[in-house]
Amino acid sequence: MTKIFSIIQHEEITEVCFSSPPEVNDLIAAAREHAGPRMHRKRLWDMSCGYNVSTVELNKIAQTGHNIEVPDNSRVAIVAPDDLSYGVTRIYSVLRKDSRSQHQVFRTREDALAWLDDPSGY
Repeated sequence: MTKIFSIIQHEEITEVCFSSPPEVNDLIAAAREHAGPRMHRKRLWDMSCGYNVSTVELNKIAQTGHNIEVPDNSRVAIVAPDDLSYGVTRIYSVLRKDSRSQHQVFRTREDALAWLDDPSGY
């Protein structure tokens, strides 16, 4: 499998970016790779390239997330500008149900970063 994502550590944000629309295995690989002690409480997943996975695949991704160590009281902002990716990501947010972190879907990177930096949400 060719790696189609990069993980960038900013000052306070762990960012996951995809170079092409990911499939379920790409999303799981990215989640596993960025997990652990180097993961920041603020995380940005840039899905600007679009993606489409089934509900069964979303459940598989959500289950993987439950088994990954994440910092408590963290935030995950997902950028999904197109309608299909936005809708799929909203479904994922419902399936994720994790009290350790808040998930929010945004159409723009700017809105996602503003939410991550908003201190009133913690």
